[in-house]
Amino acid sequence: GAERQFVEICKRWVSWGYELHVVGTEYSIRLCREFDFKPYSCFGFEPLPKLVMGFDEILNLQRMCNLIPKENFDFIYCPNESFEYIFPSVIAKKLLSCPLVVSVNLLHPMDINFISSLKLALEYSYYRGIGQYLKSIPDRLRFAFKKILRINLLKKADLIFAISRHVQGLLLKAGIDEKRVYLTSSGIDVAQISSVNVEGKVFDACFVGSIIPRKGVLDLVKAWRIVVDSKPDAKLAIVGGGSGFYINRVKQYIADNGLQNNVIMTGFVSEEEKYKVMKASKIFVFPSYLESFAIVVCEALACGLPVVAYELPAYRDFYGNSLAYVSIGNVKALAGKIIELLNDVDMCEKLAKAGNHIAKKYDWENVAKQQIKAINKMLEQVL
Repeated sequence: GAERQFVEICKRWVSWGYELHVVGTEYSIRLCREFDFKPYSCFGFEPLPKLVMGFDEILNLQRMCNLIPKENFDFIYCPNESFEYIFPSVIAKKLLSCPLVVSVNLLHPMDINFISSLKLALEYSYYRGIGQYLKSIPDRLRFAFKKILRINLLKKADLIFAISRHVQGLLLKAGIDEKRVYLTSSGIDVAQISSVNVEGKVFDACFVGSIIPRKGVLDLVKAWRIVVDSKPDAKLAIVGGGSGFYINRVKQYIADNGLQNNVIMTGFVSEEEKYKVMKASKIFVFPSYLESFAIVVCEALACGLPVVAYELPAYRDFYGNSLAYVSIGNVKALAGKIIELLNDVDMCEKLAKAGNHIAKKYDWENVAKQQIKAINKMLEQVL
């Protein structure tokens, strides 16, 4: 989501005459090409394979820092709050003596304190097994240290875009100067979504996103088992890829519970195909446990779908009462809300109409204008 946001915003800036240079992995460069973003220049590298004790991460950070072009720039833009993005961005700020802008898209309340970060990192994940858990402890400890280091690195930014009030509050709680924190949002491509047309509804519901534990996909298929008891022919489309272990666990649950004819997993699809699946569905279900803006939720609303989601703090900021909310982790309530909407056409239309109206104000064009205006104001103050 953060990388997509960066590409979409920068595409607009380039069209307005800004000269942008990109430093990152080859994957980042390919992503720019995939979404038709053409920077002035690109500096990419292939990350090293995983090494013992995370030495690959250290070497990859060094390689990225070595790629930083020694030229005059107006500002550095870091599109993500992860340590792997912020660390080289802070180095670039020192090398180039220019302001640093960071977009913070997602923070967990436990990320801003070392003890709580450590507890979160060491939390036991039952689906991986105790042996796998014990082997992962060194990586988990390193993960916790990086989370705390990134908070300290964020304090060196001249401007931070918080992608929700929830994130803004956590940044201030972590000790970030409120004068440097600017509340913004993510966005969607309203024109592209509007250009996609389908005939009729093929799926009763769909999910779009990474197939990882945080997105609640296992909760979704468990809920769908209950939905199928009420509606034997109900069809669910799951769009996206992700963690191989977790995908296999989801597929195993589908097979063990006889849902092969009710759940279709498409894997990765193009943007156009994604919107076609959405528009060919009656409702959108997104039981994620942690989000800020959640681009796919906004895209689903723009596609005219009612959305069922776990009640997360950031959603109220952006979408108000236009989503059908369910308590986090309550699979039975999730299934009940899905069945309720599938049986109530009027309620679906009411939610879809309210959500569609809200979604259209989050066009990438508006977000790009908002951010560059804030950056120019910051530049006037620091230069």
